[in-house]
Amino acid sequence: MLKVIRSQLYQLVLDKMIFVVLMIWAAMDGYGIYEILYDTKLSGKPSTGGLVFGDWLGTSFPCVMVITGLIMAKDLFDKTLNYELLSGKTRMQVFMGRFVTSLVISEVCVLASIWVFPLTYAAFYGWGENLSVGGALLRTLLVMLFEFRVCAEMALFSVLFRRKATMFFMIPAVMIIPEFAISEFVYLSWEYETISPELAWLSVFTIYLEPEICNFDSVNVAGTKCLMALPEHSWVHLICTAGIGMLFLLAACRKFSRKDLE
Repeated sequence: MLKVIRSQLYQLVLDKMIFVVLMIWAAMDGYGIYEILYDTKLSGKPSTGGLVFGDWLGTSFPCVMVITGLIMAKDLFDKTLNYELLSGKTRMQVFMGRFVTSLVISEVCVLASIWVFPLTYAAFYGWGENLSVGGALLRTLLVMLFEFRVCAEMALFSVLFRRKATMFFMIPAVMIIPEFAISEFVYLSWEYETISPELAWLSVFTIYLEPEICNFDSVNVAGTKCLMALPEHSWVHLICTAGIGMLFLLAACRKFSRKDLE
């Protein structure tokens, strides 16, 4: 499997498309940082690294989906994938070598996207007491679980559709349809309070941290305004990310192992 991973990394460097995706990702993050700095300056209120982390916690999951698609769907349609299979590697080694490559690259990029700006801000203005570092790490873990689910879902799409164009066409559907469903349920929760405790289960549809269902709201603790590290229903998010991600991955592995690529 290690040879498959090295092969995929070498092909990514030659392809250059990965660098285009990373540049777009950096540009999107740069614009988000600009908005936070502008709002902070406009309000005139002092900020800290912890507050910035709470405001900034948003990642470009479409870029994660594209990166996974570039790696997982490569060579499926033109059948050059057969060279790896004919070299003596099992289908499981070929599939997991590609999946691990996409997951590791995405995880590293997301970690950099989440932490570089808040840590830089904290170096000048301090971390503050609004959000503990432990709470920030727990949020980061939750984001990484969402990312694992995204990679697993795209891996399943890769073996189902095989063509990159069809696979990438699924990205808007995966993002827009759940967003529409969530907005409808959130609207209903305003009218019927009994629905509100069940909103956490809507994370079964979404691929990122939705503010309405994650409840990262400010609370008063001993007279101090603090940001919640994680909501009380964190176990729901754990099931909806790690659990569903594993189901997607197992389905993709089974499909790939039985797929006739000859």
